[in-house]
Amino acid sequence: MSTATLEEPLEVQPSILESCSDWLYRISVPMYHAMIAKGIFGPDDKIELLQGLLVKKMPKDELHVFVSEILRDLLQALLPSGWHINSQNPVVTSDSEPEPDLAVIRGQRRDYLNRRPGAAECAVVIEVAYSAPSRENAKRAVYATEGYPEYWIVNVPAKTVEVWTSPSGPTRKPEYRGLAKYTLGEKVPFVLDGRELGKLSVDEILP
Repeated sequence: MSTATLEEPLEVQPSILESCSDWLYRISVPMYHAMIAKGIFGPDDKIELLQGLLVKKMPKDELHVFVSEILRDLLQALLPSGWHINSQNPVVTSDSEPEPDLAVIRGQRRDYLNRRPGAAECAVVIEVAYSAPSRENAKRAVYATEGYPEYWIVNVPAKTVEVWTSPSGPTRKPEYRGLAKYTLGEKVPFVLDGRELGKLSVDEILP
């Protein structure tokens, strides 16, 4: 395992907005919800709202599905009562509604019948990258800005699990200041409310 804990933010990847022209029009989260309610976007529209922009979601192949489901099973086995796991469902920030592959969320599903979970209720958000994780790296700024406490990138090609911690919050270059990388033969600690509940084997997560 390699670990980085920095007083200065790690070098940030360009945000989605920084890579786009200024003339693009950003929509708010309430506007996005209104479009969905009016049927402008439906289940067949594979998009998510990131920093006010509508971004196409990547298609998922069999390997992506396998890794996501294995990881869900491993987390579920360690999960105490009072928590649940969402798969590819929205969480919310001030200007985004990303849909992480997995999210460990406080409370019962019924608690979110009329709202989306946010940073205060999500212990871990996880994205599975089955190619170079440029999109997943770009999402770091989204999660770090809002203060999501822990963000995992399961990097399938590199056979590593990156655990990003200590989000900066809304700064000029939002980022996570802590990074631990786990490779084959190592185990990833699973922590809720400051208590380690167990470890997940990288060898089990990644084929």
